[in-house]
Amino acid sequence: MTATLRIGFILIPGYSLMSMAAAVEPLRAANLLAGRALYDPRYLSPAGGFAASTSGGGFQTAPLAQAGPLDLALIVAGGNPIQYHDAGLLRGLRALAARRVALGGISGGAAILARAGMMEGRRFTLHWAHIDALSELMPDLLIERALYVIDRDRFTCAGGVAALDMMCALIARDRMITGAIQRPAGKLVGGPQRLDRGGQRHQRIVRRQDEPDAQRLIRHAAPASQKPCACPLQANSCPLKANDTRNLAYLSWEERRIGVLAP
Repeated sequence: MTATLRIGFILIPGYSLMSMAAAVEPLRAANLLAGRALYDPRYLSPAGGFAASTSGGGFQTAPLAQAGPLDLALIVAGGNPIQYHDAGLLRGLRALAARRVALGGISGGAAILARAGMMEGRRFTLHWAHIDALSELMPDLLIERALYVIDRDRFTCAGGVAALDMMCALIARDRMITGAIQRPAGKLVGGPQRLDRGGQRHQRIVRRQDEPDAQRLIRHAAPASQKPCACPLQANSCPLKANDTRNLAYLSWEERRIGVLAP
């Protein structure tokens, strides 16, 4: 993938500055280490203007209705996202979905997507504080207690710094590059990224001799009932074919460096 990926961060009142920073900093580091703009973060909110976080700091945002072209839109939400409702936000999300923009949520963001009917048939996660309430309200949802989940055109993660792990997985998957740029979390926090599921449990891996270094990614099977992904992120950026329903799981960068899971 060579084009700049346009990522919109939709900031919802009550969002955490820590979660937002954990999502943006890996993108900044990737751009810096690459020496070019691999990622173009854009800051949005339902009405535009300054979007303050719970700590008081925040971002100047554009209205979601004026977002322009995006490849991925992530809702960053805290507080009580299950009860949050904004008619403008709902219209904006529906417009993005109609344009086949990949969607996702950081911390409580997935709850807003779920309430809007945009997480049906998708595996996802969110901040642990909202899992039980959302599961009780919508028992058919495929919620996982994971750090992050990437299921086709949906990108979701828990709260705190889980966004760092998800964004590093996205960078590794999209760019298929080695060295320091493949390890932005190492540059930011001095250590490997955490697993998407199971806390920091590591999985057994084997080396595939028939794949170049750039394609030694981590894979696991998704349910066979899932539909193929038409999202440009997965269709164009991932070594898996567009009609392959398998998703990517993310191990530490040291594990990723030496191999991939057997299919």
